[in-house]
Amino acid sequence: MLQKFKGIVLRAKDYGESHQIIQVFSDQKGKFSFMARGAKKPKSRFSAVTEPFTEGQFICFFGSGLANLSQGDMIDPHRSLSTDLMKSLYGSYWFELIDRLLPEHEPHPAFYRFLSQMLTLLENKENYEIPTSIFELRMMEIAGYQPVFHRCV
Repeated sequence: MLQKFKGIVLRAKDYGESHQIIQVFSDQKGKFSFMARGAKKPKSRFSAVTEPFTEGQFICFFGSGLANLSQGDMIDPHRSLSTDLMKSLYGSYWFELIDRLLPEHEPHPAFYRFLSQMLTLLENKENYEIPTSIFELRMMEIAGYQPVFHRCV
C-alpha cells in the first residue's frame, strides 16, 4: 500500500553497495525507517532527498517488513545545517534526543511542526545555545520530565 507523508530525515545508514536505510520523523507516522533502493548511486533520484536534515514529501510502499521509498520530493534541504560544522553538531544532537526519547511509530504532528521551525531557526541563527535549550525543554516535556518554574517543588 502506497502512502504519502511529509518527513525530516534524521539519519541515513548504508545497506549493501547501493542502498540506504533512512530514518525519518514524519507528521503522520512519527519516527520510523524505510529502504531507499539505489540511493548511493551517483545518478540516483533519491540521493538528495535522503540526506540528513532534509525535509521532504515522501511516497513509500508499506508491505510486510521494511517500507520502500517510491518517490521523494524536497521541501527544504536545510543545506547550511550540513555545511556548517557547529550547526551540524547541534542538529545531530537534537536528532539523537529524538531517537532516544521518542518511540517508533508514535505520531506527534505538533512536534513535527516545532522541529521544522527549530531547524529553520538553527539555520538562520548564530547563537546555538538558546534554540538548543528550547529544544531540550520541549523534549523533556514530551518525555514526561516537564520542569516546574512557577512554584517550588
